[in-house]
Amino acid sequence: MSLLDMRFDTPQHIEVLEQMTQVLKEGIGEARRHGYDVEFPHDIRQTILAVNQLEADGKELATPLLE
Repeated sequence: MSLLDMRFDTPQHIEVLEQMTQVLKEGIGEARRHGYDVEFPHDIRQTILAVNQLEADGKELATPLLE
């Protein structure tokens, strides 16, 4: 819906958005059937998102991550 609000509202855009939505729904269904319904650990996800945001902002971590 947000893409439609951004003027992706021509018949061609709408058709592509509908196709993309269908593919995403199918992918979610397949993931569920294959046992991927367990949520990714929250603390790890937070760390990944923070590192990605810092990299996008061109900054570095104050303390390095241990791998």
